[in-house]
Amino acid sequence: MDKYLLCFLLNNVYIRNQIFNQVYQLNRNLVKNQWRQALKSNSNVKEFVVLRWEDMIRNPIQLVNHRYYSELKRFYLTVRNLNWRVERYCTDFSFENKYFKHSDLYSILMHIARLNDVELFDHVVETLSFLSFDYITIKRSHFDFGELLALAAQSNSLEIVKYIIRAHRYTRRIDLTDQDYFKALSRSPLSKNYELFLLLTEYVNFPEPNHHNFERNLSNHHIILECYINAMRSGQIECVKWLLAQTKWNPFNSVKDIAQLRMYAGESGSFEMMKWLKESFNMSFFSKRFIDHCLKIKRLDIIEWIYQCEFETLEKDNPINTLLGSNMFIRIGFYLDIALHYRYLDGILFLFEKGAPFGSRIWTQVAKCGDQPTANWLIGIEPIDIEHPIDVAASIGNLEMVKWMNQTCPEGLSDDGIEKTIIGGHLETLEWIYENKTERCLNVKAINAAVSYNRMEIIEWFKLNDRELFNQCPSFVAVKNAIHSYSFEMVRFVHSNYPEYINGLSEAELNESLVLLVEYDQLDLFLIYRDRLGERSNLVQAIRASRHGGSYSVAIHHLDIADREIELSNIWFRAINSNDLQMIELLAERFGKTNADLPHYFISYINDIKVLDYMIDNYHLLFRCKLSWDIFVIMLYKGKQYHMVAHFLERVGCSYFYKGEEYKLGKHSVLIFKLYNTHRTRAIKRLKEAAFMNNQYIDK
Repeated sequence: MDKYLLCFLLNNVYIRNQIFNQVYQLNRNLVKNQWRQALKSNSNVKEFVVLRWEDMIRNPIQLVNHRYYSELKRFYLTVRNLNWRVERYCTDFSFENKYFKHSDLYSILMHIARLNDVELFDHVVETLSFLSFDYITIKRSHFDFGELLALAAQSNSLEIVKYIIRAHRYTRRIDLTDQDYFKALSRSPLSKNYELFLLLTEYVNFPEPNHHNFERNLSNHHIILECYINAMRSGQIECVKWLLAQTKWNPFNSVKDIAQLRMYAGESGSFEMMKWLKESFNMSFFSKRFIDHCLKIKRLDIIEWIYQCEFETLEKDNPINTLLGSNMFIRIGFYLDIALHYRYLDGILFLFEKGAPFGSRIWTQVAKCGDQPTANWLIGIEPIDIEHPIDVAASIGNLEMVKWMNQTCPEGLSDDGIEKTIIGGHLETLEWIYENKTERCLNVKAINAAVSYNRMEIIEWFKLNDRELFNQCPSFVAVKNAIHSYSFEMVRFVHSNYPEYINGLSEAELNESLVLLVEYDQLDLFLIYRDRLGERSNLVQAIRASRHGGSYSVAIHHLDIADREIELSNIWFRAINSNDLQMIELLAERFGKTNADLPHYFISYINDIKVLDYMIDNYHLLFRCKLSWDIFVIMLYKGKQYHMVAHFLERVGCSYFYKGEEYKLGKHSVLIFKLYNTHRTRAIKRLKEAAFMNNQYIDK
């Protein structure tokens, strides 16, 4: 669009608002669709939220997640002095959480390290070093600068590497160990910066092989080998030469290490590295794995070089009876049919000319990969030898290959092909088949496939376009498979659209479904089957099955049966482990006075402050056995619930710990309960620091 016309349109307030509203809606719909797709593959995806820009620019985590680095830099560099309004800053610092998690802070530093922005990195380190929440002051020691150094070395952030080294060796503001420098050096070849590699070698003391201490020698060997491997992966010949010349570690003397180095060198795609290894150590790269990888990265030059090296070697070793042609490839188990899915016709043509055999499934693989240029080339050499080629193409949803197969050999489409199309969820291919082919699948297998594999879009399409097929009721096995694959919406769809399904089930099938729904905690579906069975329902067997499942809502719905058939401690454990305070109160009210005798180890799973307070207030009701407060605290500590321990000690406190003085905390191995006996405030502060390092916080 002409820029003058655009300016004219944007000057109109109404048109400008309409344009930006439409852009906002399009972006919102796009993000929402992405969230829905992610939700299908991962049910733990957080709820869809669209942040306003004014909220976004005040949230460093969101700025990092959405790659707004310039806004992130402006956010930190415009903060002049935070000491006078720390409390307000903490509120602005995290829009989604009341407190900032340690992993969030560390994530910001990691992203800035990749940016190689020293000014921003220094400012963030200094800013975070004096931020105070209501229970902890962040310290530099809370961040793993050894990992940050390695990350900066790997990301070619030379200025950040120099900053961290300077802060450690000269200003002593950062703690690093020799092992941290060693780890950074091992990852530095990935930066492909030889200057950075040489800089780190100045600060690394390479240990000599120690054959008397096997564990230490093995640990050092792994780090040195990682350095060699990363040099191979990035094609850094200079790094490999330096390591061979300046250290006493030579992995090329080990057959096992040579195989590993050859694998990474071949998969790196570095032609120069492969040539150097061939010249220096006579490495051979003629193998099924390397040729397959070269086809994957589409490197014909490497394929030609590998073949030529092997050809020359064979000709030199046995000039009279040289092993040429297809025998070379058969010897390594390479056939063209296993490499067609990379869709690299030039490489396939070269290997075919040099004698690589087709293999027994060449046309099946062509139909699966869906590469028409390869199919056009192959049809003139090898006839199609599969009975229903359209079936294979339709099963992977490649519509263009389906059309090509239909023009080349329109022998028809089998029920098996339509069933596989449904299993793959290829609705567009199915629509084309219905429009252009006369074959129809009248078998109930199509509906069973849609139900078993949770193809909701396809079964709804059948409902609108093929009523004859849709009206066939799915089988019990298909619905059972849907339950096992957590496709409960599909099960509900079957019940709402096929009322005859549940009527046609036998008593044994109904009770089997009852057991499955208890195991998967589907209370609404469970009630449908229970009401259908009536007095014939084997509720005792179904509730007994819940002890093997990960849920308890159905068992809670039938507590009278659960009391007899299930160990009540299982229900207590699930309620405590899931922080279900309402269910804990219900159980305590019903069974507290008679049956409640909770095992002590349940305490270690408490990680919610409201649940902890309830357990403290009802201590004598829930634990009939005598249990001292110090044992209560120690059980929380064993579960690594440091925030709960700190809250308990602040609320209830303990006069003295006679037990548990041997428990250590943190990297300095502080005897935390022994410290509490003498310095309570300091011990609670250490516990809160440990909670912060483990992303635990108390939401009051």
